[in-house]
Amino acid sequence: MQDRTSLPLLIVYLNKEDLFTRALIIETIGQLGGPEARKVLRDLIVTLEPRAAGFVYKAFAHCAIKEDIPVFQEAVHHSDWVVRLACTEVLGKFPEPENIAILAGLVADTVDIISKRASEYLESR
Repeated sequence: MQDRTSLPLLIVYLNKEDLFTRALIIETIGQLGGPEARKVLRDLIVTLEPRAAGFVYKAFAHCAIKEDIPVFQEAVHHSDWVVRLACTEVLGKFPEPENIAILAGLVADTVDIISKRASEYLESR
């Protein structure tokens, strides 16, 4: 089912399933990528329940493009470390001055994987 024609079917089931199944659907949407998938994920960020934030941002990071950067810039201080890690990964892919400055701040994150990943992106520039 990993083709873009399956996206409408996935969307139908997205709100009808338990959290675990929804997480798998969200991950699949991110893997499919493309404009429609990115729109679904952006919409989910606005309406998501807090416990699903990590799933959505992680999936969105998988298919994010340059125009999606502001979504991740706004979420760098999110309380969920998985969200911050997704932000780190996206900002690291697009080494613009504003993103570099944000990554420099994430080096001090209290979660080790986030600080290490931010450091790695900065060192590779």
